[in-house]
Amino acid sequence: MMKNYSLIVVLLLILAACGAGNGVSVEMSPAIAEPVAEVWVTGGMAGGGAYFATPAAGSFAAPAPALSERMVIRNSTLSLNTTEFDYTTAAIENLVISFGGFIEWSNTWSRTVRGEEFWSTNYTLRIPSVHFDEMNTELMRLGTIIRFEVLSEDVTAQFQDATSRLNIRLEEEARILTMLEATDVLEELIALEARLADVRIIIESHRQNLEDIQHMVSFSTIELFLQEVDDDGIMPTFDGFFGQIGGAFGSSIGFSLALVENFFVLLASITLPLIILASPFLAIFLVIRRKNKA
Repeated sequence: MMKNYSLIVVLLLILAACGAGNGVSVEMSPAIAEPVAEVWVTGGMAGGGAYFATPAAGSFAAPAPALSERMVIRNSTLSLNTTEFDYTTAAIENLVISFGGFIEWSNTWSRTVRGEEFWSTNYTLRIPSVHFDEMNTELMRLGTIIRFEVLSEDVTAQFQDATSRLNIRLEEEARILTMLEATDVLEELIALEARLADVRIIIESHRQNLEDIQHMVSFSTIELFLQEVDDDGIMPTFDGFFGQIGGAFGSSIGFSLALVENFFVLLASITLPLIILASPFLAIFLVIRRKNKA
């Protein structure tokens, strides 16, 4: 029996030496270069005026290798003004479909200024990365560009690291399977099968990590904010004495309602636990009181 336990100990030591750690978490290596942001701004209508690109503050603009040789995640943020909200939103949705993308999230709201409604919407668009630049160009033609920012992140190192970790675990899985076929000792089978289950969980975690990286590389994200303006290209605001009073009154009402709501939430969070804690004592008190009356 001692020989069997010694053999189990030796097997477990060998398996532990094959890969560091038994956890299922995936450690990622840092990217080769820091993300680089490009900011394009213009004061004129889309299609008019000169654009210029500048690195964002604190960014590191390292020479970028060819995208075909690297794994790069490219995302952008775009803010537009439009005088034809319905037409522009329809055009955006048609562009997404034509480029093989999809709308991951959207939110639309309106506000009334001097009796007229002005609409705004936020989009999170997912676009195949091969059409990323073309999609941004087409979107910028739909209105006045307020801000355009592109963020690129090189994740080649993370992908290579996750691939190496996956291959190590796959080799360990193969060795365990070989050991399982070579033994019929119950204690050894139990130990090997337990280790095999742990290794397969880690393998699945590494595979999921690789799939997530590939998906982020192959599908870029565009955060789009669209705002309706008047015919002069100006976002109307509450103006004049009474307009300012109305706007201030509306804001104060909203703040007061939020304050009252938060007060009742706080009151409930304090009193409910006290009521629950006091209930057993109240029940005992009522029972004792009835007995004394009897």
